[in-house]
Amino acid sequence: MLRLPVVLILVVLALAGLLSAEWVWRADRHAALTGAAPDVVLSGARLPVDDVTVIRLERRNEPALEFRRDGASWRQVEPFAHPMDPFSIGQLVRAAADLAVIDRVDPRAFTDGTLTLDTLMLDPPAATIRYTWADGAVDVRLGRLGVAGRAYLQVDDSDDVLIVPQVLHERALEMDPKEWRSRALFDDVGVNSDVIDIEAGPTHLRLERDRRTWRMTAPVRTRVDAAARDRLFDALGAARASGFLVDQPDALAPFSLDPPAATVTVETTRRVADDAGVVTETPDVQRLRIGGVIRSGSIERYGLVEGRDTVIRLGEGLLRALLREPTLFVDPTASGILPADVKRIDIHAGTERFSFERALDRWTAPDRAGTVDGAAVAELLEQLTTLRAASVELGRIPIGAELASVTFIGFSERPLGTVRITRENADAPWVMDDGDGIRRLFPARMRVRLAPADYGLTPTP
Repeated sequence: MLRLPVVLILVVLALAGLLSAEWVWRADRHAALTGAAPDVVLSGARLPVDDVTVIRLERRNEPALEFRRDGASWRQVEPFAHPMDPFSIGQLVRAAADLAVIDRVDPRAFTDGTLTLDTLMLDPPAATIRYTWADGAVDVRLGRLGVAGRAYLQVDDSDDVLIVPQVLHERALEMDPKEWRSRALFDDVGVNSDVIDIEAGPTHLRLERDRRTWRMTAPVRTRVDAAARDRLFDALGAARASGFLVDQPDALAPFSLDPPAATVTVETTRRVADDAGVVTETPDVQRLRIGGVIRSGSIERYGLVEGRDTVIRLGEGLLRALLREPTLFVDPTASGILPADVKRIDIHAGTERFSFERALDRWTAPDRAGTVDGAAVAELLEQLTTLRAASVELGRIPIGAELASVTFIGFSERPLGTVRITRENADAPWVMDDGDGIRRLFPARMRVRLAPADYGLTPTP
C-alpha cells in the first residue's frame, strides 16, 4: 500500500503536468485564433540584423557590457576592451530577430492583481539589451523564465508583455559572457609582420623582416630556417587562451605577470588606403605576458594580453610551441649562398690554395694541371649550400683553428661569403662556420674534399 506522502507527491506531479499541458494548449489556441503563424517580436525593419553596430547588455546587479562592430569584427568596449567572437555576438542579434510571439499576457491579469511586472521580473527587468544601428535602436527587456520553455519580455516602451521561447533569455541571462570572447591571442600574424620577439629569462629570440627576408637578430645575427619560421607563424596564429580566469585584477604580481616570466611580442605595420589611395601606416604591437604556473606540478601558466584586462590560462601545448630554443630557428645550411650565383670557388687548406671556375656547364681549374672532377665540385657546393646540418650550436671556430676555408666569388667578381671548416679528429663531426656566430655540425662519416687530389688536380710540389 502506498503511503500518504508518496500519494501526495504523485498528485502534485500530475497537477504540474496538467498545468504545463494547459500552457501549451493556450499558446496553440492563440495561434489558431490568429489564423497564421505566430507573430515575430522584431520584424526586419525593427531590427536590421546586418546593420547592428552596437549591442549593450545590462544584467540586473552586474556591470553593463557593450560590444561594438568594426567591419566584420566585434569588440567589447565596456567594462574593458576585448575582441569578441563574431559568431557568438551575431547569435545575440539573431536570437532576438528570430523570436516568435507565442502568446501575450492578458492586461486584466495586472489590474486584478493576478500578476505584476515585478513578479515577472520586468520591473526592473532581469536584463535589457539595446541594439543600435546607424539610424535607429531598439530595447528588449527580458523577464523571468516560465514553464515549458517559455519566457517573458517587453520591447521598447510598450506595455505589452510577450510570451516567447527562451532562446534569447538563455543566451543573454544564463550564458557566461566570457564564452563570447575571442580566445585568439594574436591577430594577423605572418609573413607581413615586422618583428617577432620572445624573451624567457636569459633566453632571447628576435626575428626581424627586411622586405621579404627574415633574419635572426638575437641571440646572434644569422639566417632563419624558413620551415621553423613558418611553424612559429602557425603557432602564433593558432594561439588560444585555454580559459578566462580573472577580469580586471587588482594587481598582476600575484600571477607573476608584473614582471612577467616571459613575453611574446609581435610588431606589425598596418597599412590602410583611403578612398583617394593615400596609404596610412600605423605601428601595431601585440604582446603576450606569460606568468607563473597555475598550480604545483602543472605546466599551465597564467597569461595576459596587453590591452585586455583579464588574466587567462595558457595551456601546455601553446607554451611548448612558443617557448623554444633559439637555435631551432637557425638555418642549418653552412652558407646562405645560392649555388647558381657562384662563379668561382677558392679553397685554402693548409699550404694548399686552389680555385675552380665555372665555364658554362663545367668547372675548370685555371691555375692547376689536370682535369677537374666536376661531380666532386658539385658535391662540395651542395654540402656547403644545400645540405642541412645535423645540429647547430652558438659559437665560432677559433681563429686559426680551421682545417680549411672555402670562399665563394660571384659573377661580379666580389666575394659572396666564406665558410671555415674544422673537426677535432677523424671520428668527430665536421664543424662549419660562416661567420654568423653559429657552429653547424655535420656527420663525421661525410666526406669533405679539401685537397687538390680529391678533384683530380696535381698537388703543390
